[in-house]
Amino acid sequence: MNARELIPTNRLTTHPGRILFNKYLKPIDLSQVELAKQLDISAQRINDLVNGRPGNYRRNSHPFRRSI
Repeated sequence: MNARELIPTNRLTTHPGRILFNKYLKPIDLSQVELAKQLDISAQRINDLVNGRPGNYRRNSHPFRRSI
């Protein structure tokens, strides 16, 4: 059995905002407002991303890349 056979093909993709919230914000008890201040972007952009609202994800990804 190779690795490709182990990857599920019928599951829904996980939204980036859900990953941001569950893997980063929630475990370290960081608020959306605090993250926005650290990244020097609006809290509304973070909130839109976390809540799955449509947006320009390419534009939103740049502040995250700078912070990692």
